[in-house]
Amino acid sequence: MTIRTKLFLTLLLFSMVPLLVVALVGRGNWSAVRSDLASSTSDRITTIASETRRHLVEKHAALLERNSALIRLDVEASAEALSQLDRVGPGAVWSDRQLFTAEDFDDPSRGPTDLIVDPMAVRIEADGTETPLLISLEHPAFVIPEGSTLDSLRTEAETLRALVPTFRSLRDDDERLVSPVTQYVALEDSGLHMSWPGKGGYPDDFEPQLRPWYQAGATSLTSTTWTPPVVDAPTGQIRLTCSAPVYRDDGSLLGVVAADVRMIDVLEDLALPESFEDVSQAMIIQLSPGRPGQPPIPEILVSSGYSEERGKSWASAIELKRFEADAPDSNATLGAAMMEQEAGSIDLDIEGSPWVWTWQRLSAGSTYVLIGISHAAADAAATEVVSRINGGIGSTLRQGLAVIGVVIIGVVIVGLWGARSISQPVQTLALTAQAIADGNLDARAIVSTGDELQSLADSFNSMVPKLEERARVLESLGIAREVQQQLLPKKAPHVPGLDIAALCVYSDETGGDYFDFFPVNCQGNERQAVVLGDVTGHGIGAALLMTTARALIHATASDTDDIPRVLNAVNAKLTDDSQSGRFMTLFYLLLTPGSRRADWVSAGHDAAIVLDLASGGFSELAGHDIPLGIDGGWSYTSEAGELPDRFIAVIGTDGIWETREPGGEMFGKDRLRDVMLAERDGSADDIAQRILHEVVRFRGDGPQADDITLIVLRSDEA
Repeated sequence: MTIRTKLFLTLLLFSMVPLLVVALVGRGNWSAVRSDLASSTSDRITTIASETRRHLVEKHAALLERNSALIRLDVEASAEALSQLDRVGPGAVWSDRQLFTAEDFDDPSRGPTDLIVDPMAVRIEADGTETPLLISLEHPAFVIPEGSTLDSLRTEAETLRALVPTFRSLRDDDERLVSPVTQYVALEDSGLHMSWPGKGGYPDDFEPQLRPWYQAGATSLTSTTWTPPVVDAPTGQIRLTCSAPVYRDDGSLLGVVAADVRMIDVLEDLALPESFEDVSQAMIIQLSPGRPGQPPIPEILVSSGYSEERGKSWASAIELKRFEADAPDSNATLGAAMMEQEAGSIDLDIEGSPWVWTWQRLSAGSTYVLIGISHAAADAAATEVVSRINGGIGSTLRQGLAVIGVVIIGVVIVGLWGARSISQPVQTLALTAQAIADGNLDARAIVSTGDELQSLADSFNSMVPKLEERARVLESLGIAREVQQQLLPKKAPHVPGLDIAALCVYSDETGGDYFDFFPVNCQGNERQAVVLGDVTGHGIGAALLMTTARALIHATASDTDDIPRVLNAVNAKLTDDSQSGRFMTLFYLLLTPGSRRADWVSAGHDAAIVLDLASGGFSELAGHDIPLGIDGGWSYTSEAGELPDRFIAVIGTDGIWETREPGGEMFGKDRLRDVMLAERDGSADDIAQRILHEVVRFRGDGPQADDITLIVLRSDEA
């Protein structure tokens, strides 16, 4: 018997029973419906809230990445402009314009006539008092080093002033979300400093070459570098600075250019909705190395907590605060979690209240966006929906009881209508939920009641496609991860006389690189096979081709040391099966334990690099064959030779030497050889890790464009 029938018969049979009995029966039935519906809705909304937090952090991280990249581009453009000006000079157009020092801006009678009020240009005193500063968008301000005059440095000053059009074009770009609030430059030899927009307020003992931005820029190994927050000397504001060195053609340091961003503007990028203002915190975290054997330490780079430093001494650095929660080990707990995962969430109490903290790693590597929201706020949406459901159902119950109390005959009519309009949508929702639970993601709840139940059904229906899409994504990622895990050996083999290490770092969810180790037993002679390959492209297609190649090699290579025969068979099959134009380079090496004999075939792959530890010289194990999967009739040829008594050999993919630094230069094989020489006394694993470290350091902030895979072989004799 359906719920609708039960409800109608109950109302009909008890229409003459006192109103109290009817009310008690109705309340019991509705309480069960309300409890189940509220519970299931609360669970679903809590899940949605968790996803919303994750997407919010991802959005803020992407925005910060974009703004940081724009500021870096500004500084790089200014550095290039100064380099050009140093070569050709400022031109005659600048020679007849008056120059102003910072002291001139402090005295309106001596300063320029175009001074204006800028809301961002204020002087903040130690007590928090804010005093407007007048600025000039036409004239920069110069700070003259002690012992010099503006006239004696006029040539350098006119050259620096010629940068103003470049500064202004960057500030006036309407397409930018964030523009630098101040841009400036200081010269290495003379110590001359120029700031734009021009303003006063500089302390008498201001020396630009002692400021963190100058020292960081002058010693930077990259084109640009960010410095932690400092108190700005002329304004007392808390600012973050991006700076870059400028070199002359002879390689000497000309000076450093820089751009300031107010911390308050960065915090606006992290701003959460107003409804979360009092129950949330947003900050930027960097992980600093902890004590040996201990997790890294999360230090706060950007936070509203640094506002108390405004107006304080500009000469001393701001001491970075550590992230702290109630638990004694909360700092270490968060640091370990961030190191392990690029993005995630963790529950940590703040002042006795539970909070959920969600983070997302930025491209800087050890820098993260961290947003904390109290559990009370995070659960507020679910609590509100449950309250509305309870209120709606309770209101419906009270109205029904009132109708019953007014006219008993109307109970029958109301019962027929109420049973259909209320129980049927509930039943529809229940049946749809069961169908989805059974795997039918095409199921939908069709409800046209025009009330809260219809709104609930509409929300329910809009949620199902998102669940379906997420299921497909998770399934694809699961397959990809499984393929990758099965392809690569869990550990290097133990071969007498050799120390072997390997590593593989993919640039995407799945990659096209492959390495393998397996024994080859031919006529009672056991040899060790070392294989490394590189499939064109990335993604599932490349992973599947890797799987096919690996299966073919294992099927034909375990009982023969005839490498050409193995690769001829694998190549013929791959050529027949490959319809996508993909191919695979492969380096196949056979070693004999206890001997220095080596046999190999290079199917279009780069040669293995061998370092003779006795002489310090390099040689290569090269071949001349084409990649697998191009010409099914190709006949591969084997190479043979003797390895040195003491050697290091590296077999790698082009993701190593073709890695580019931000300026476009490739890592190259010469740097790879330098690393091998530098780490010649280390183990095979030490060498592999050092190569990866140097490649990542060389790449800087740029993305990894290709997979990185390498095998290191080292003789372990004394």
